[in-house]
Amino acid sequence: MSRLMQIAAILATVVFTTVYAGTHTDCGITQTSFSDCVAYIVDLESSIDPRCCTGLRDIVSSLPPTADARRSTCTCLQQMIVTVGKPIDAGRAAGLGGSCGVNTDIVPTSLNFDCSK
Repeated sequence: MSRLMQIAAILATVVFTTVYAGTHTDCGITQTSFSDCVAYIVDLESSIDPRCCTGLRDIVSSLPPTADARRSTCTCLQQMIVTVGKPIDAGRAAGLGGSCGVNTDIVPTSLNFDCSK
């Protein structure tokens, strides 16, 4: 499958997941904001889309400063990424916050990432 087709399939999955989750929910809003980051962290895009950084900043700035909120957001993002069916590039995921100028630890670095910590 061509790279463009893979990206289109991922975006379609993300849109379906977001619609299914209900964009009126906190998780749905979070997934919509993060959708432009997925192709980068699953290694289908070589660079970060500027909309990814905007979305990540929006997520972090609206996140209540509690451990529970961080865990819930991490779990929400992980559920979204799992539906894509591609492994996460741990280095890209771990460095996403720094690359976007956002101090955060909510981006899962693997499909089995433990968001409870």
